[in-house]
Amino acid sequence: MTREKIVHPSITKEILRRYDIRLTKRFGQHFLIDENILNKEVQSAGIGSEDLVIEVGAGIGTLTQALAEKAGKVIAVEYDTRFFDVLKDTLSGYDNVEIVRADALEVDFDRLIKDKDTALFVANLPYNIATQVISILLEQTKKIKSMVVMVQKEVADRITASPGTKEYGFFTIRTAFFADVSHISVVPRTVFFPPPNVDSSILRVVRKPDIHDITSIKDDLFGFIKIFFNERRKTMGAVISRRFKDIYGEENRQRVTQELTSLGLERSVRAEALTYEQFFRLFCSLRLRQT
Repeated sequence: MTREKIVHPSITKEILRRYDIRLTKRFGQHFLIDENILNKEVQSAGIGSEDLVIEVGAGIGTLTQALAEKAGKVIAVEYDTRFFDVLKDTLSGYDNVEIVRADALEVDFDRLIKDKDTALFVANLPYNIATQVISILLEQTKKIKSMVVMVQKEVADRITASPGTKEYGFFTIRTAFFADVSHISVVPRTVFFPPPNVDSSILRVVRKPDIHDITSIKDDLFGFIKIFFNERRKTMGAVISRRFKDIYGEENRQRVTQELTSLGLERSVRAEALTYEQFFRLFCSLRLRQT
């Protein structure tokens, strides 16, 4: 079934006028009004007719409508109660959409998914909670197998950054632990109403299939990596010598050098130069030294 598309600028503005909705900066409310961008986002998700799709931030139903055209079922999470009457109207012709009133930072996504083994996640995430939602989905649910998200370009640049760049950091590596990330498209601010002050990007985030085998060590691994990024201006060799005395001893710099060299690294290397894989290998190597 296909209804009049909300994504068009005139329809979006008319809906907001009809329901007298004044948008708030606190919730980061900006509505997509470009059908080409919307189609690119939905197509990137690879949605099948049997798939369950979870969305956060349904708003007036722009993305929800496009998802409902493809998916078996869509569960749209919305916190702002002002949009509930709007959604009942704009999505009235779709019997495969469920609207849930909840805070995205407190949702039990596994409970939403219920009997389904897996689900997809597609959302235009509010800028102020984007990194938190992505982290929650990666760390607290095993049922979301992939995500397509639109986020602030600055956040996307941090997630997809390469070692040695200023954007590369702990969040980049933390995401890489759980998933493979690809950049789909830059989205200019002009395709939103009202336009935000920044551009956006669409990312595809695919959960690694073997991640469940190593989640038991993630807290120790993340704590280990954070030590180096908290002192990112210092060399790896210096940080290891000082922070891991029980392994190497205060003055045993030669052993530190040998450990790094065995991983193809120099003592003088800094945290922002290491890939996730190199950090993981170094962590495992030091962990073995302690046992």
